[in-house]
Amino acid sequence: MSPLRVEASVELLLGSQDASGAIPASPVHEVYQFGWLRDGSWCAYALDVAGHPGAASRWHHWVARTLIRHEHRVDEALSAVATGQVNGQVMMPARFTLDGDEEDVVGAEEWPNFQTDCYGFWLWALADHVSRGGDLDEELERAARLVVRYPMGAAEVPCFDCWEENPGLVHTYSVGVNAAGVRDAGELLGDQAALGLAVPLGMVDVNDALFGVMLQRVVSELRVHGGGVRRYLGDSFHGGSQWLLLAATLGWCADVAGQRELAVELLDWVTASADAEGHLPEQVAEEVQSPHMLAFWREKWGGTATPLLWSHAMHIVLSHALE
Repeated sequence: MSPLRVEASVELLLGSQDASGAIPASPVHEVYQFGWLRDGSWCAYALDVAGHPGAASRWHHWVARTLIRHEHRVDEALSAVATGQVNGQVMMPARFTLDGDEEDVVGAEEWPNFQTDCYGFWLWALADHVSRGGDLDEELERAARLVVRYPMGAAEVPCFDCWEENPGLVHTYSVGVNAAGVRDAGELLGDQAALGLAVPLGMVDVNDALFGVMLQRVVSELRVHGGGVRRYLGDSFHGGSQWLLLAATLGWCADVAGQRELAVELLDWVTASADAEGHLPEQVAEEVQSPHMLAFWREKWGGTATPLLWSHAMHIVLSHALE
C-alpha cells in the first residue's frame, strides 16, 4: 500500500475525539480508552500544527473542566508531599476516563497512574496553543493556575517515568517537562516568578555537545537499522519492540540538529508502518529484544494498540517539521 498520508492521521485524530473534547490514547484498544494528559496534549499539539485549533481547544477545555472538578486532589497531593506521605493513590492521576472521572481501580489490575510529567506537558501544550492564537478564557486560566501549583510542589518527587516504569526515582524527563510547563505557564499567566528538553520544550540547546552525544547514542544503541526506535535496552514490554512515536521524535530532533537525511528515513519508516486501514500502531514487533515477553503481553492484552493516536500525532508533527 502507499505510505500513510498526513491528512489521514489528521482525520483519525479528529474522528477519535470524544464529543466532550477528550482524546483517548486509542479509540479501539480496550485498555487504552482513557484520556492521558500527555498523550492527548500531544494530539492537540499536532492538531494545532495541522491547522485545527478548534479541536485542540476542545481538548484543552476538557482537561480544564476535569481538573477543576478535581481541584481538591491538588491540595491533597501537595499536603502529602509536605508531610512525606506520598503514594500513588493520593497523587494526581495521569489519566482520566473520557467522562472526566478518576479511574475505578476497585477489583481491577493495579496500573501505575502517578506520572508528574503529564501536568507539565499539558501546561506547555496549552501555552503553545494560546501562542498560536487560541483564546485563554476564564476556564482555561483557572485550570492553568491550579495546575501550576502541582509541579511547583511535586516535580521532584520520585514517581513513575513516562513509560509507567521505574517508581521511586526522580526522572530527568519528568523534571524537565515540568520546568518547561511552569516556565511557559508563567509567561502565559503574566507571572514571571515561575521557573524561567531539547525539542520541542527548549530546555536543552540542540547545539550543546551533551545533547549531540545523547542523540548519537540513541541512534547507535536504540534505533534498529532501517527501522524504528526502542525505548531502552532490555525493554520487555511487548518484547521490547520498535516504537513509532519515538522514531518520529528522533526524526524531529535529528532534523533540528541538521541531520535531515536521518529524519526523512525515520518518517518513511513511520508512514510505511501503517496497516491496510491506514492505522499506526504503538509498536512494530520486529527484531524484538525478548520474543518470550512479546508472547506474554500478547496473551495478556492482545496485540499492540492500533491505532495509537500519539503515533499519529507524531506522524503529523514530523511531517510538518520536514515541510
